[in-house]
Amino acid sequence: MHHPTDLRIAELRCETVASEFRTPLKFGGNVVTHSTNFHVHAVVETRDGRRGEGDGWMPQGSVWGFPSSAVTRDEADRAGLDLFQRATLATAEYSEYAHPVDIAVTLEETWLGLAADISREMALGEAIPKLYALVCASPIDAALHDAYGKALGLNVYNAYGPDFMSHDLAHYLTPDFAGEYLDAYTSRQPQETLPLYHLVGALDPLTPGDVAQPIGDGLPEHLIAWIAWDDLTHLKIKLNGGDVQWDAERVAAVERAAHEGMAAMGRSDWVYSLDFNERAENVDYILEFLRRVEELAPTAFAFSCLLVHLNRPPGTWWPAVSRHLTPRRTLAASAAASVAVFMLHAPLPPSFAFEPGRFDVDHHAGVSRSFVAMVPPGAIVSAQSPFVPHLAQRREIFVFPRVLTAEYVLIDDYGPKPREDLEAGYDVCRDALPLLGFDLVREEEGIQLWRKARPAEAVPGVPPFCSGQHPVT
Repeated sequence: MHHPTDLRIAELRCETVASEFRTPLKFGGNVVTHSTNFHVHAVVETRDGRRGEGDGWMPQGSVWGFPSSAVTRDEADRAGLDLFQRATLATAEYSEYAHPVDIAVTLEETWLGLAADISREMALGEAIPKLYALVCASPIDAALHDAYGKALGLNVYNAYGPDFMSHDLAHYLTPDFAGEYLDAYTSRQPQETLPLYHLVGALDPLTPGDVAQPIGDGLPEHLIAWIAWDDLTHLKIKLNGGDVQWDAERVAAVERAAHEGMAAMGRSDWVYSLDFNERAENVDYILEFLRRVEELAPTAFAFSCLLVHLNRPPGTWWPAVSRHLTPRRTLAASAAASVAVFMLHAPLPPSFAFEPGRFDVDHHAGVSRSFVAMVPPGAIVSAQSPFVPHLAQRREIFVFPRVLTAEYVLIDDYGPKPREDLEAGYDVCRDALPLLGFDLVREEEGIQLWRKARPAEAVPGVPPFCSGQHPVT
């Protein structure tokens, strides 16, 4: 099926741009002082004669995209640069009209073939992995999508539906996605605001006492000062993944510094993201890490997002959980929501590089997806832990039974409920929802979606973190 909006590549150019770091950055056991960024500029034309130009950027990322003891960093960098340039030339020769998603899907085999050629020509001790190959080709894909949206005069995320694409998701994934298109999984309007993470590298000073040699350029020299300078609320901590005690001690140290800096700002709530850069080899490492963090700094369990790459290519993502979770509840919620990621088939845009056969979707999962789709993108939500990863891109979200200022509540009576949530008043909060001003919008297979319709009444016996009210006497 052809569309008048299908594009053809008129021109494709690539270049590299180096960015020097203010200070050395250590992550995944490597110290880097600069980034080589791949840039692609694309000019496209649609069947109906519209023309657009776009750009795509991607850091080369060999440290995390091609970690290997058999290939040096220089070899990985040279191989990636060669692949980037060859992939750009090969893509520029593609002359068919198609949607940019289909262009990338069609050319992926070509890009991977080029990676195999380079691995053989350079006699690399380990072949270029699929992840790194797609990282190197990704700015090509990004540039085409950018140019496509500009040619159509649209937010490109609004050009992934049946009016623009020739195939539904079942064509790329499994029959379970028949009749669904990518636009079902993207927002129609951009978010007005988004939280930004401040990256805490493994070498970054956390306190004034950690500053061995001041840079002296007028910018903050340590984490506590950065918290005040940028009014930080989200911290991403780079960890080792191969030294569990060091990782636990680093999180504990960041927690101490963050607590001091946040307290000075009058803030009692902030967010952590922990990134092992794919070096944590298995779940046992993560569990042992969590146990040691619990011993060293129990409050550091109050993180909101743990990103763990257990395999190469990454196949397991640990989910977002509320900063207000207790240590044991965190473990339970993480395990439950990890299962939900597989069960609900959350897509991993912008590529289709994951293998659909790794996922198992049943009818209940399909019903769950339809409930998630009913929640407006800008709404404040209280959701049971398995739903949280699929609702996380919004201004505010709570893990049920925390309702507080939520406008929607999404729960699943058949789904996993950590014992601590039950003890904290799960059933009481669920039963109190009508008195808290919520109307039941839909109920199916134990899943319930509630919407705030009126002010809450005074509800004796309901925990304040559920109702947002002071206890009624």
